[in-house]
Amino acid sequence: MGFLNLNMKAAFLEVLNDALGSAAVIVSAVIIAATGWTRADAIVSLLIGALIIPRTLVLLRDTIDVLMETAPRGLDLDQVRRRLLALPHVIDVHDLHASRVDSDTSVLSAHVTVRDSCLTADHVSVVLADLQTLSASCT
Repeated sequence: MGFLNLNMKAAFLEVLNDALGSAAVIVSAVIIAATGWTRADAIVSLLIGALIIPRTLVLLRDTIDVLMETAPRGLDLDQVRRRLLALPHVIDVHDLHASRVDSDTSVLSAHVTVRDSCLTADHVSVVLADLQTLSASCT
């Protein structure tokens, strides 16, 4: 479900849990009606809770990642730094940060030092475009 933002994921999990819960309640009612074994209701209630808890924990972890602005999973900042330093005219990269600002959007920021010769009007836009292209491919 990596393709869903947090709101859609939460809604999907709610609908899925409701559907599973409804099916379990129906099964429980059939068992009680057929056998008179009333403990089926309690067992189904525990099963519904057991199905909800793991999904809730996954959603909570993803939400905390966004709120704490953690780096996107799988992003290696050292590799990003090496790739930035490999660009022509880049001298240094410092204060490199990556975070998630919502479930769909990652942000990468850095202070990049370039050669003085790159500070002409024509060349700055080229260097900036290279940096943006590389940054977009990393996040």
